[in-house]
Amino acid sequence: MKPENETPWMTASQYSRHRCVSRQYVARLIKSGVLPMRGNLIDVVGADRFLDDRPGAASANGQTAASYGHARTIEMVFRAKLARLDYNQKTGMLMEAEPARSEAFRRVREMRDSFLTAPDRLSSVIAAESNRTKIASLLRDEFWRILSDLADGLAQVGLLSEHEVPNDSRPPAA
Repeated sequence: MKPENETPWMTASQYSRHRCVSRQYVARLIKSGVLPMRGNLIDVVGADRFLDDRPGAASANGQTAASYGHARTIEMVFRAKLARLDYNQKTGMLMEAEPARSEAFRRVREMRDSFLTAPDRLSSVIAAESNRTKIASLLRDEFWRILSDLADGLAQVGLLSEHEVPNDSRPPAA
């Protein structure tokens, strides 16, 4: 059953009041052929159905899904985020990801190689040593040197900040 105040056919002026939009907007829709018409009258049910399905189309209260103010706010937030990214990159807080990954990979590979060659470097010293504490200290010192070299290398290329790199040259005692 139809509401009594809803007419199936309206003039452009009546339809613009019905949709709470300007007469010019309705005229543009008519001219573009998107509103179902019979002569000079608009099919209200068909036009409402079409306009309600369009994103950003005017609703019955005159609001649009993406109003100019809302779109402007989105654009301003986007520009602010871009400006922050640009500032952070220029101040050194950001860097290109791919060169950083490549450098980190290279430094970690150097660390791996250092760990893998540690037995060759230390075997003769350890074989000559009978004191377990001295052997543990030799190993700890070598591992500390390898890890410190990694941290220093990552700090040199900006992948670690200065406060993240240990500043003591000796490993903690066991």
